[in-house]
Amino acid sequence: MTTARPAKTPAPVAPAQPFFRLPDIPEKHPDDMTSVDSLHQYGAIANIAQRLGGPDTTIVSAEHYVVPGPAYVAGESRYPDLLVAFGVDPAAYDASNGYIVSEQGKPPDFILEVASRRTASDDLAGKMAYYERMGVGEYWLYDRDGRFYVHPARLPAGEWEVRGDPCAGDRARGVPGA
Repeated sequence: MTTARPAKTPAPVAPAQPFFRLPDIPEKHPDDMTSVDSLHQYGAIANIAQRLGGPDTTIVSAEHYVVPGPAYVAGESRYPDLLVAFGVDPAAYDASNGYIVSEQGKPPDFILEVASRRTASDDLAGKMAYYERMGVGEYWLYDRDGRFYVHPARLPAGEWEVRGDPCAGDRARGVPGA
């Protein structure tokens, strides 16, 4: 992850009205790789949160919706496997049951999706476009078994850059700095 915590973290912005609460995410398909399998069971989320610090203004979480405003659109709203956001309000995230960009005042800094053969096309098209429209700073795809790809996508100079060719069946080459 090349995203770094800002040197000075701005104070969270309190919403003017009661929180909109997002629904819980649906149950995963049995073939899906899950963030629990790849991240949570080994304590990676806790380690990332501890490393990044600033628990009062930093969110390191997973599998809750990320939406641009206080609305849920079935079939379009997304829930990443890992989300990192600096200079935000974790209490608002908890109260909303997800990340609402308009309430936090900024998009997440980093999103990671754990890919599977069943979800790869949506990870590369639908989710990537959704997060790009929202202004997410960095978006990475990860295949923990290296069966078909490990594929970072970044937002350098305001444009997404797709690396590798997952459609060609490339084996994982590793992610620099991971």
